[in-house]
Amino acid sequence: MKEVTFATVLAVAAALAMAGPARAEIIDGVAAIVNDDIITLSEVDDVGAPIYREIKRKYGENAQAEISQARREVLDQLVDQKLMEQVIKRYNITAGDTEVDLAIEDVKKQNGITQEALERALTREGISWEEYRDQVRKQIERTKLVNRQVHTRTKMDDADAKKYYEAHSEEFKQEEEILVRHILIPIGPGSTEEQKEAARKKAQEVLAKIRAGADFAQLAKQVSSGPTAAQGGSLGWLRRGETLPEFEAAAFVVDKGQTSDLVPTKIGFHIVRVEDKRPAHTLSFSEAREAIKRKITQDKMEADFSDWLKKLRENAYIEKKL
Repeated sequence: MKEVTFATVLAVAAALAMAGPARAEIIDGVAAIVNDDIITLSEVDDVGAPIYREIKRKYGENAQAEISQARREVLDQLVDQKLMEQVIKRYNITAGDTEVDLAIEDVKKQNGITQEALERALTREGISWEEYRDQVRKQIERTKLVNRQVHTRTKMDDADAKKYYEAHSEEFKQEEEILVRHILIPIGPGSTEEQKEAARKKAQEVLAKIRAGADFAQLAKQVSSGPTAAQGGSLGWLRRGETLPEFEAAAFVVDKGQTSDLVPTKIGFHIVRVEDKRPAHTLSFSEAREAIKRKITQDKMEADFSDWLKKLRENAYIEKKL
């Protein structure tokens, strides 16, 4: 773990991963003085607890040196956060309950979890719901601070994007892609020759139905094995190197709108249908422009944020005890 980064500040989800309950009332020692505030050893160890557990799991009896280093790094992060909190207080930056609610909903959506699952995860880490909401609130306030201090100073135009496009042409080369459905008749581990032959015959019967005009997607739902069956065998867009070599070799020579012969692999017999193709090409500047602008803006904001935080540290009184 390094010092606070711009990406960390912007990621509300980081509150779940990094935030522990702030038990400042258990003052068993001062870890750092930051201007007029203190950071306690309890705060450091609350935040660092999940990291220490992982270090112990990885290093066993030799974990102490790694834990000591991790504590110092956690303290560095907390110092940066404390400095930002002081600026937030100075500017009277706040986050309302509605903003917190929306941020938590976004966390759940991005991670595909329910309210109950989120609360269980928090309970496992010893974090109450109100403590979590407070951490999310602080994260939103930090984001607002970053927008105030950095984002408003970050400007770029088409000329900057064009220069980047011309200097990084390799980034905009797109490989050949195919839009694929497949049907899999599986072969289980340790299958006998008779079982393999039975699977091959079943796959051949399915292929015959397709050749006779049966709907590929419907057949996939009925007879295919694996997680894609419910989606009619859809694998989406594939590039070379993303699937089994035998599957790839067969799929990339099938014409658009056509179906392969049986494709044997180590997991079974496949029938492949190529629904569309995109030839290898280079994105034009107009196609890549907005993505380039986002990247350049993000990179500049990262650098500006790092510079701003460095100056904040230089102008602060910081005394670390660890």
